Amino acid sequence: MRIVQVASECHPFVKTGGLADAVQGLSAALAARGHEVRVVLPAFRGALPDGARRLGTLAVAGAGRTWEATIWEAAPFWCEADTFPSPLPQRGRRWGKAPPSSCDEERSSLSEQTCRVWFVAIPPLYDRDGSPYFDRDGRAWWDNGERFAVFSRAAAMLALGLGPGAIAGWRAAVVHGHDWHAGLTSAFLRLGAEKEGIAVPRTVFTIHNAAFQGWFPYSLFRALDLPDRWWDFRFLEAWGELNFLKAGVTLSDVVTTVSNGYAQELLAGKGDYGLQGALAQRAAEKAFLGIVNGIDPVAWNPLRDSHLASPIVPGRGFTAAKRSNRAALLARYGLGDTLEGNRALLVGFVGRLSEQKGVDWLLAALPETFERTPMRVVLLGSGDPLLERQAQTLAARYPQRLLVTIGYDESLAHLIYGGCDLFVMPSRFEPCGLAQLYAMRYGAVPVVRAVGGLRDTVIDESLGASANGFLFTGDGPQALGAALLRAFHCWRDRPRRWRTLVKNAMEGDYSWASRVAAYEALYRSEGGERGGET
Repeated sequence: MRIVQVASECHPFVKTGGLADAVQGLSAALAARGHEVRVVLPAFRGALPDGARRLGTLAVAGAGRTWEATIWEAAPFWCEADTFPSPLPQRGRRWGKAPPSSCDEERSSLSEQTCRVWFVAIPPLYDRDGSPYFDRDGRAWWDNGERFAVFSRAAAMLALGLGPGAIAGWRAAVVHGHDWHAGLTSAFLRLGAEKEGIAVPRTVFTIHNAAFQGWFPYSLFRALDLPDRWWDFRFLEAWGELNFLKAGVTLSDVVTTVSNGYAQELLAGKGDYGLQGALAQRAAEKAFLGIVNGIDPVAWNPLRDSHLASPIVPGRGFTAAKRSNRAALLARYGLGDTLEGNRALLVGFVGRLSEQKGVDWLLAALPETFERTPMRVVLLGSGDPLLERQAQTLAARYPQRLLVTIGYDESLAHLIYGGCDLFVMPSRFEPCGLAQLYAMRYGAVPVVRAVGGLRDTVIDESLGASANGFLFTGDGPQALGAALLRAFHCWRDRPRRWRTLVKNAMEGDYSWASRVAAYEALYRSEGGERGGET
């Protein structure tokens, strides 16, 4: 099956968050199952790899003007780089060609053409100093609406076989858009197919985070020459503005989000940011569902992770490996393995420092937690400047207990997962969450708030033999503190039960290979009504 993935990010070319990992992981898993996959990305500064092949140019209509887009093609690489806009290594393992691990996680052997990345290069729109979405001062680019409308239109042209040179006539059976940046793709597919007199490919649209929707004024709707019939609350209009995310929801065949728990929350009006009505309509059409994201079992393989001091495997040798990695992690901060002569429970956090992630609750809960338990916390991340300062202030107050690194360090992240006993994610909302999956694979038991994908992937310790972590349902630092205390007592007083939690966590299958069949079913299905009008 010919499948086009349309997104603003894909690891390792462009990454600011989990979207890049999800697009890369799904694309690689589909390619490994024999599908012909193309990933379409904007050519942001630093994204285009050495050796990319120039295919030709497209004339792409924008907001009252036409842009010349150069289309480049590259093989998708594995590499170690993870953060935008750091320089990316230009050599690595191609998707689908990684060596099999000792956990029998083989990928199929792929031809050179099974998966490719197409870059849409329009330097005035995408080759800018800053991030993909913001300038260096953290302000959204003033023309983001046109930037991503043009990108979506170009992606639609490529999927319809209107690409240049060698790819002219290559037509997709399925087009899968991701988040608001690709929200207009289904709209442009309809318009383009109607103009060319060809069938519209099947369209799937995934919401990775409903908090980001792409709101723009009516003037952009007019400038993009979109049909008047779509300026309607049933389609693209929301509160008098053009809403890119809503466009993807209403005009695609099927809409997904990244966990069943998050889907139910959105339908209940929790964190939907005005999308509840549109999603309820799609659900009534049997065209909205949740599918939990997977992780890459090669990049996140505790048996073969070069960032770890020792490989980790459940059962015999686990304790020694954890001790080795814990010692290496604490040595990064100039500390030994004991706290006042005793072994301390080591807790990790890796993620964005934001209220959404519950970091304010975590910082508020720690002083009392430190008073009641011999616990250490390692925190890695960046985000809200106020929370960054609060974390550093608290670390200065508890220099032996709270170890803070502001920023992102891929090697340190892996070592936190591999060295910590416990991993905390007290999110206010969490569409899917990947960090808890990484943590479990590396033998760190998760303590998470029972929301979204966290609720879907973590089974509370009280729920019997299949449990793999700790869930809490309340709001605020007290609820989090109680959950941490519960986990501490299990670790200290019930070692056999703790070993069971670790074993269950490590042996879970969190790979994309276990998720991809659900997407294949959607791609092939005739169920669900085509969103909006036909």
